[in-house]
Amino acid sequence: GYLVLTRPPRVTAYWSCVEIGMSEADVRNLLGEPPVMAAPWTLTTDKTAAAASSQSAATRRWEYWEYDPEATLLWRVTHLDDAFFGPLFGPSDRSFVVFFDDDGKVKRLRVPLTGPYAKPSEDE
Repeated sequence: GYLVLTRPPRVTAYWSCVEIGMSEADVRNLLGEPPVMAAPWTLTTDKTAAAASSQSAATRRWEYWEYDPEATLLWRVTHLDDAFFGPLFGPSDRSFVVFFDDDGKVKRLRVPLTGPYAKPSEDE
């Protein structure tokens, strides 16, 4: 016979270590690079404000990061619409989500609502 060793996805292995108040760098060190990063949407007609808001990804404040432990590279390529439209409609119900405040600190965490990593509700 064969012994197959697998390890859990990084997000599931370290999710319990993420805490409110952590920095983006701390979260990235624990969970890895987030597959989906959504920035707050702003609409402005002021060209000066628009230029100021087009910050680089390194300095932009992210509203939330999404980690889907089931998403493979092939899944991400075939679901590009989720990556594009996700920020418009919010994070996927299948993802672990880290929400950040304006200072780049964790303000809220959300476990998957559906899928294999969803937590059963209190009513069940």
